[in-house]
Amino acid sequence: MWIKNKLASIDSDSNSLNQAIGSLLTGPSNGILSLEEMNLLTRLRSEKPRIMDHYLLTLKLKSRTKWALHGDSNTKYFHMLASGRRNQNTIWSLEDAKGRCYENEADLKDLDKAHFASIYKDDGGTCIFQQLKVVLLYPRMIPIQIISNLTCPITLEEIEFSLKYFKKDWSPGSDGWPVEF
Repeated sequence: MWIKNKLASIDSDSNSLNQAIGSLLTGPSNGILSLEEMNLLTRLRSEKPRIMDHYLLTLKLKSRTKWALHGDSNTKYFHMLASGRRNQNTIWSLEDAKGRCYENEADLKDLDKAHFASIYKDDGGTCIFQQLKVVLLYPRMIPIQIISNLTCPITLEEIEFSLKYFKKDWSPGSDGWPVEF
């Protein structure tokens, strides 16, 4: 109920402001205004954005009130979909090469580590010269001049220069930590 009264009050303020501006412009002076009338017109026109900001703020509060009372009817549906997808994509058990099944979380982690360690282990069959030959086959994405700049030590002045241009209470990266931290 309070919102109806508030919106009606804002609407009447806006209407009276528009009428006052209209009467100044179409009054007996036919648009030729004195200095006092010009000042009044300027003041009235400057009131319009304030009233509109107040109106928009009131509507925003009204929408939040409706959201708090009624919520989003789709939330339950999308939550159910996300939960179902998470359950479907979760690995509940794994089987090792010998056919043993593991369901315990700690055992699953150990089995994962062992699997990837076996894939990426160094079998000792290649020497460093063979590895360098393979590396040289790939094109360089970064020129050598820039690489030398990337490997030089960072100075305190560079850090101060970078931090100076970050916004306060703003996270510059995906870690979520603000600069002040």
